[in-house]
Amino acid sequence: MKAARARSAAFASNVGGQAPKDKPFAIPKQLVWEAYRWVAANKGAPGLDGQSVAAFEADLRNNLYKMWNRMSSGIYFPSPVRGGDS
Repeated sequence: MKAARARSAAFASNVGGQAPKDKPFAIPKQLVWEAYRWVAANKGAPGLDGQSVAAFEADLRNNLYKMWNRMSSGIYFPSPVRGGDS
């Protein structure tokens, strides 16, 4: 877990929390990093794709970058939230 934290901290520090100027949506990398930390701390459940936090952390820096890049470019559209059984 320490290695994953170091890799993701390196991801977040690339822009020092500043929003990029060349993307349609100004989403700082630091914000994506903080969202990941929140999900990991709460032991987030796998998404609709079935990927667990542990699997996401296997390539954390690349996964965080892809998520940030898609969101800030406007091409990331999350799937609907899975509903609970009633």
